[in-house]
Amino acid sequence: MKRVRLRIEGVLPPNSTFIPVSLRPVSITSADFNGDGVGDVAVACYDSSVLEVLPGTGSGERPFFQPTSYPTGSFPVKVSSGDLDGDGDADLILLGESGWMELFLNDGSGHFSRQLQNVTAGKNPTDIISCDLDGDGKAEVLTVNEVGDTLRIFTLRGGELNLTLSLETDGDPQAVCAADMDSDGLTDILVANRADRDHTIWVGGESRRYFFTVSLFRSTGEGYERVGDYSVGRGPTDMVTLDVDGDGDEDVVVATRAGRSIHSQPFKQ
Repeated sequence: MKRVRLRIEGVLPPNSTFIPVSLRPVSITSADFNGDGVGDVAVACYDSSVLEVLPGTGSGERPFFQPTSYPTGSFPVKVSSGDLDGDGDADLILLGESGWMELFLNDGSGHFSRQLQNVTAGKNPTDIISCDLDGDGKAEVLTVNEVGDTLRIFTLRGGELNLTLSLETDGDPQAVCAADMDSDGLTDILVANRADRDHTIWVGGESRRYFFTVSLFRSTGEGYERVGDYSVGRGPTDMVTLDVDGDGDEDVVVATRAGRSIHSQPFKQ
C-alpha cells in the first residue's frame, strides 16, 4: 500500500511512503475506527485472504501503527465501512469474489468480530456499500453483480443479512453509490455500468449511441424506479457523489478504465 501526502497548497509531492500490508491489496476504506479522532484505514488483501486494519498515528512521518490482520473468506475483492449495527461506530463489510459477504463488527475500540453470512451477493460481485436507505436508522447493504446484471439490496437485522430487493441494471455493473439526487429527502441509488449492450437516445432529431452509462434508481418512498441512464467515459470503474457545480444538489464523478481522465456528470433535476 502506498501513502501519498497532499501539501497544503494541494500539490502532490514527488515522494511518498510505502506501507507494507499482506499480498495484493485490492480495496481500501477509511474511518475513525477506534474513536481517537485520527483516521484509520482497512485494506482487503486478495491473495492472502485477510482484512488488515491500520490505526492512524496522527503523524505525517509514521502515518499508521502496525496492522491487525483478520482472516476472511477466499479472495476478498471489496471492503466498505459504515455503522452496520447502529451503535455509533464504524463497522466493516467485506465482499468476496465468489459472492460471499462477511461483517466485521467494531467493539468501539477498533477491534472487530467476524460474522459469517448465509446469503450471497450473487455471481461475480463487483461492489458493496452500506447506508440507511429508508431513514429508519438501520443500515441496508447494496451490491452489484456482473453476472445477471443486478443491483441487490439487503436488510440487516440481528446481525443477519436478508435479500429484500433485486433490480435489473445495464450490462456489467461495476460500482454503486447512494445519495439524494433530486433533493426530495429520499436516498436514491446510482449504478455505473461497463455495459455490454448499447442504448440509442434521440437528441434533436438524430440518434446517438452510448455504451457506458450511470443508471439512476429514484426512491419513491416505497421502492425504486429507474429514471435515467447517463453516458460516461469508457469503462467506468468507480464513482462518488458531491456538489461539483455549487448549485446545491448532488452530482456524479466517475473514474473510467480507459484514457487518463475522470468524468464529471452534473445532475439536473
